[in-house]
Amino acid sequence: MSKRERPKWRFIVKRLYKDLLAVADESDVPEAAKLLEELYQLLCYSCSHTLFSAYDSFESIGIEQEEFFWRVLAPKYRCEDKNTFIKNALLSMVNNPLNRYTLRENLMVVILEFIKTPDLREMTIAKCSELIEIIKREPLSKKEHLAGYRKQEKLNNLAKMAFLCYVHLYDYQNAISYFKANYCEDDKEVALYVLLRLLVGIDQKDYFLQEYEKALKNGITPRDTLKKIYSLTKEKGELPANLWS
Repeated sequence: MSKRERPKWRFIVKRLYKDLLAVADESDVPEAAKLLEELYQLLCYSCSHTLFSAYDSFESIGIEQEEFFWRVLAPKYRCEDKNTFIKNALLSMVNNPLNRYTLRENLMVVILEFIKTPDLREMTIAKCSELIEIIKREPLSKKEHLAGYRKQEKLNNLAKMAFLCYVHLYDYQNAISYFKANYCEDDKEVALYVLLRLLVGIDQKDYFLQEYEKALKNGITPRDTLKKIYSLTKEKGELPANLWS
């Protein structure tokens, strides 16, 4: 694209997006799904590399990243076998860069919208475990000083995803056990903080208290925020509002 044409990129992307959605609804679902995914990956890449005349490509085209992600997964759900769909959805969730408004957890929620049956949730947990083992074996690039961090981030996001699948199976104890076994963090207090935040997010007061008290017995000293939440929860019998203020 010439320099003069570059400011028009957002209109081109929006037109392609709308056209591909129409094709996905009407005729060639596999091809539309493939092209939608490629367009999504391009926009994700542009969130960490300068490709367009805007800091946030998703904001520029007026489509939230999680909405675009949902639109990518919807036709793939229709045309891929479920094992392939789950694997590709997880890889897209952990591998693609985020824009400034999106969290990995937002994309996890999108995936959960498609895996609504117990069988699919169990398949997703199994696929998380499989990908965790594959990523652990991947060699680190000596030229990439952030490679170790990115590898750990992928592992931890897969651990969170499996945790949420267990939660949607109402299997809270296995959710906690899986998190503890697979979340990579040398600082035990930081890992505790992440786990307790997850338990707060699903409003599991009893498990919050259980894991907090276990941590104390294991010699972990929670940060002041967690101490305050624990005290208020014991006092009032429920998790307090405005937890992280």
